[in-house]
Amino acid sequence: MEAEIIQKTLKKIYGHPGFHLYIDKIRDQSFDDVNFDVQCGNKDVRLFQQAFSEVGVIPDIANMVRGKFTQAITQDMADKDWSAISDIVRIRSGLKEK
Repeated sequence: MEAEIIQKTLKKIYGHPGFHLYIDKIRDQSFDDVNFDVQCGNKDVRLFQQAFSEVGVIPDIANMVRGKFTQAITQDMADKDWSAISDIVRIRSGLKEK
């Protein structure tokens, strides 16, 4: 029930259909239907970090996200949809899989 309330709330806050797709993917843990894989997401975050560091900015949030991508790759999730990094949050929090 709580998951349903959170899902509905997020869909109201984020009205774009693209957000709705990922809200559902994360809720259902359906990461095999790949729109953009973990490996590509990791590459893009690395490029983002590189661009920022070239101008002397430390992108803290990118560093946090990159750690999740790296862990996902080491846990054989490289070919999963990038939203699978939400499972890394679940794992790090000590939550059981659905």
